[in-house]
Amino acid sequence: MIKKIKNWQASCILLIFVFFFCVTFLHYIGIDALEERNDIQFFADSWTYHKLASSSNDWLAQDTKIISVGGNFLGPLLILNLLNQNYYLVLIFNFIVFSWGVIKISQELKLDSLKLLLIILINPTTISSLISINKEIISFLFVAYTVSFYHRRSFLGFMFSLFLAILTRWQLAIFAILIFCFHSPLNPLKNKRRTFIFLTLLVISLAYYMANEILAPVIESFEFSADQHDGSGIWNKLIELQGTGFYILAFPLKAAQLLFGLSFNIFGIYDYQVFYNDVVQTLASAASLGLLLLIFLKKNPTLESNATLASIIYLAIFSLSPIFTPRYLYPVYIYWTIFYCQQQYNKNTKKSYS
Repeated sequence: MIKKIKNWQASCILLIFVFFFCVTFLHYIGIDALEERNDIQFFADSWTYHKLASSSNDWLAQDTKIISVGGNFLGPLLILNLLNQNYYLVLIFNFIVFSWGVIKISQELKLDSLKLLLIILINPTTISSLISINKEIISFLFVAYTVSFYHRRSFLGFMFSLFLAILTRWQLAIFAILIFCFHSPLNPLKNKRRTFIFLTLLVISLAYYMANEILAPVIESFEFSADQHDGSGIWNKLIELQGTGFYILAFPLKAAQLLFGLSFNIFGIYDYQVFYNDVVQTLASAASLGLLLLIFLKKNPTLESNATLASIIYLAIFSLSPIFTPRYLYPVYIYWTIFYCQQQYNKNTKKSYS
């Protein structure tokens, strides 16, 4: 008990330190960056959300597409309007969401909160997500509630996860439904996880092939994005392969490129052009690679872990995107962190969780 109390105390101290760091950064650098007075772009789309929220147009009007195949602005715009677009209130809101997510995961799975927090904070996407309005912080809470769902089999937990998904990205809703279906007592493949993953990839492959016309706007966006992204030749080939109905073959390479591809640019981050793309995402990619290597070296990953299974299903859905967007895979890092901490707990208690 004393050890647990000390861990929580250390976690609280660390969160307080990170909070004051983020407030200082926001005050001296962040607000100027969000208002385009300096080039330290530590965020992905935060300035876009602020501009949309500040627009004189009614963003809830019927002709305004705040939710579409190509993008979803609902969650960030709701938060900004509720908080009157105040930068400091947004930061406080993000910290409350993040802290609650850490508490939720730690308590549900009886994990070491300090270890969980430290590994999550190693990924710079976490700090970036705490400072300004974004979708990643909502995704973090989404992960916490999917953990709650598959641990407790709570239907309310699933419904709240689905609500968070609708506020964030439509792919998250598909992921939530798949997780719900897998853990359903009616699922005949509940004890055949590899078969479930294979069939999921097969269905996604066929669905993408049959929905090319619907996804045309997204593919057009990719073509523009690919022109701006160095080294997209392999990515282009993988998109062509999945376009012919063979996403199941393209998936492993696409997932690996999204997760780890930018880590090889780590020695050039000092010469960045866009801080978020060239520094934050590069370091996040390196953190993901390091965590995966640590898992393979020390923890023996297994599909019997719900966190591992969830990360693979999540990858299967989000790697489908024809746009090179590694930040969408931030929840995978969280699931891997949960698995790493969970295995340590199992080792200490001589129990297994599945």
